[in-house]
Amino acid sequence: MAPSTSNDSSLGAPHVSAPSLPTVSECPRVVIHQFDSSSGFGSEFNILLRISSLASRFGAPVIANSTGWIYGDLSHYFLPPILPSSYPYNCDLPIDVAHLAAYSTPHKNATSPRHTKFSELHWENATRLDVTRSPWRQFPLQDQLVREAHFNMDELAALKLKEHWYSINYSRRTLPYGESIPAELYKVFMAQVAVINQYWRPTPAMQAQIQRLARRVDLDPETFRSTAGRRPVVVVQIRLGDKRLEQTDIVKAGSHMKYDDLDAYYEACRLALIRLATPHYPPIIPPNVSSTRVEAPATRRQRPLLVVMSAEAEVLDRIRALDAAATGMFTGETGGVFDVVQSPSFELSPEHEREYVKMFGAINGKVYRPSDPEPSELVPTAEATISHGMRHTLESRWSQNQLKKVSLGLRLALSRQLIAELTVYSRMAGAFVVSGNSNLGRLALLLGGVEGSLGYGVSEDLIRSVDVPWFPTAYRKGIFGGYSKGG
Repeated sequence: MAPSTSNDSSLGAPHVSAPSLPTVSECPRVVIHQFDSSSGFGSEFNILLRISSLASRFGAPVIANSTGWIYGDLSHYFLPPILPSSYPYNCDLPIDVAHLAAYSTPHKNATSPRHTKFSELHWENATRLDVTRSPWRQFPLQDQLVREAHFNMDELAALKLKEHWYSINYSRRTLPYGESIPAELYKVFMAQVAVINQYWRPTPAMQAQIQRLARRVDLDPETFRSTAGRRPVVVVQIRLGDKRLEQTDIVKAGSHMKYDDLDAYYEACRLALIRLATPHYPPIIPPNVSSTRVEAPATRRQRPLLVVMSAEAEVLDRIRALDAAATGMFTGETGGVFDVVQSPSFELSPEHEREYVKMFGAINGKVYRPSDPEPSELVPTAEATISHGMRHTLESRWSQNQLKKVSLGLRLALSRQLIAELTVYSRMAGAFVVSGNSNLGRLALLLGGVEGSLGYGVSEDLIRSVDVPWFPTAYRKGIFGGYSKGG
């Protein structure tokens, strides 16, 4: 039956009575991922994605509580998530937790039932189930639920056998293209891609910073991966730090590079460039080059751009040295293939800049501020890029423990930088080389989604893990079965 209408001159328009709607009941059960106050960005976000992809298995909606997280509440960067309307979300969130999903203040009259930690006795019957990092036994249980919900055991056995043969094939130095997302894990990969798209919804201010970063690395934020009239842009994410502890995982996955083998990363970037070097990249004369900068011959192609995403100062210098010894792929020139630059995404107030220097050490280069005129854009030569750097190069490695000691304002600024980098490089760059053994590398693969990481619609995958395939579990060994702490 159509809704009834009546003319009410006092309202100036016909009145339409709302059709009757079915009553929606309150969710009898809710799962809350309680972000650990001091844990890393990629680590906590991956837990949220893993747990949210299990909503149907829990029979309850999953929401996040990032209050008190070292990186700041998710509301600082993202709009409230768009939770699906299908089971188990077709119910109203109880008022004691509804504010968490809406990124709003708690209801002042709300009372909450007892919260039970995941893995505690009778957790299956809890009305408020908290997923945290403690106790540790939660992780193997999470991985067990992932296997039960998403894996085909026959396919998993085939994957384990395949990786065993790869692990004893010492000619396989790196993970080849096409193997960053094993076919056996497509189902769970797609489930987590759907979840990250629900949560990764930048606020207008965050989106503006993303667009500024894109323009500063020769990318067009309006056309995403379109390359018309632009030089190729390759990005590489390199995290050394504690990767030496993960060397066994790299070998078991079928790669035989060393965790700190920057030559392997650089060769992966060259291979990515070969895959991108198609006729739609025309010769480019550097635009509006100031006379105070190093001029490039007008007859020379502008080199492809290699953006290094790393928090470790020596990485940039070592990648530049490798590039300087290489031969140009477009012209045969010696002296390098790329213009190699550090990821230029720092945007700090003068106060936060001083605090950063005090905590993390001396810096080189210039801090970019949104009020500055846009660069014109990146300078066309490696030498000029070195002298006109647009990002701090860290003179010392910094850790989560140092991050805890700085102000919330600086932590938010550094977090915005990281979110902008992940968004731009995963969704706009021509190619992105990452470490699949890194939480941030796996986030990048999920942000790339079916287009960037599986190649759907673009004929080939643009985001590649150089060492370990993407995995959906807390630990890579969790794909294949149970494990103990340290075992």
